[in-house]
Amino acid sequence: MKKRVLLAAVLAIGCGNQVGINIPPSGGGGNNNNNNPPAPSLRELVVIPNQADNTVTVKQVNLNDGTTFTRSTVNSGGQGPTVVKCNTITNVFYVLNANSGLISEFRIDLEGNVTPIGNVASPANPFLMTLHPSGRLVFVAGSTGRQIFTYAVGNDGTLIKVAETATNFLNGAPGLDADFSGNGRYLHLPVMGGVQTCTIQNDGSLSGSTLNNAGGAIGVNDQVVDVDVHPGQTSLQASIQRAGTDAIGSFSLNSGTVTATSVTAVSYEVGLGDYSAPGRYYVGENNAPRVHGYNTNAGSGALSELTTSPSTSTGVNALYTQVDFTSSYVFSTQSVSANQFLSRSLSGGGEFNASTVDNTNLASPQLFDFFLVQVNGS
Repeated sequence: MKKRVLLAAVLAIGCGNQVGINIPPSGGGGNNNNNNPPAPSLRELVVIPNQADNTVTVKQVNLNDGTTFTRSTVNSGGQGPTVVKCNTITNVFYVLNANSGLISEFRIDLEGNVTPIGNVASPANPFLMTLHPSGRLVFVAGSTGRQIFTYAVGNDGTLIKVAETATNFLNGAPGLDADFSGNGRYLHLPVMGGVQTCTIQNDGSLSGSTLNNAGGAIGVNDQVVDVDVHPGQTSLQASIQRAGTDAIGSFSLNSGTVTATSVTAVSYEVGLGDYSAPGRYYVGENNAPRVHGYNTNAGSGALSELTTSPSTSTGVNALYTQVDFTSSYVFSTQSVSANQFLSRSLSGGGEFNASTVDNTNLASPQLFDFFLVQVNGS
């Protein structure tokens, strides 16, 4: 759901009050004999935090084959960068520097050039950062106080803290990535012991928190590390790490209310997952370089594994796994285990095809994110 909403914003560059990356029209004359405007094309950039050397690398995705190449690398602005979130509304990305308790803000241009524009303090021992589909709110969860800070996004893309929860607001330690439903009204958080759902108020504060533990199938010491909402916003998946056999929880959604459908034990250690636009769910393994793909039921979230799943590639694990804007590729990074950025191409039916690997300008790459921009053809 996250990226599909943002895609619409990117393609609306220049409309209304939105701010976008604009490319000047091509020069007059040339071979444009009919005086028609040049055809638009898409360019996808991916921003990757490097925990080992406190840098951030911007790469461009070749949308023909999923290969990537480096555009730029800059200092992350703090220590221990672990999460990047890209705001396509303002062309700014945010880096959560976990060891510094600091969120660094950077503006990016079409060529992947990066300029630092500021920073703001995060909750103590931050684990999770998520960007609202509107592009106007950012939520960051801290582990020490089990708090969430809310930041408003200014017109220039910088963050201003506008709300914070009480300490121990979270049921337990936060996981790594959250998601939204109800057209952005509800925030679903991965926490120890279940999926915690909050209502987002008009001022960005959170209220009405409820916990769903799948009827007790998620134990009090089980760590939910990721929540992903189906593009139709009627179900969600939760990656559950626990002692013994890990699991994927599939839940129905009804106006923000989460109801348990099933908790499926899996034979691997689950990492993060993501939905493609057609509603297929892809989740990586945290102990092997494999990614699993599933067809899903839009209403219940019930899983059916794809024929070509799992997809094995080079490397050690696939902890951080995301589908790109085009739903043509599944990307993964390997955390502290390997300095690799992996791409797996998908067929029209969502099955896995070939894979490629990029290991340049990476140092313990963490949770990355994408920009998709529209440019003029030449």
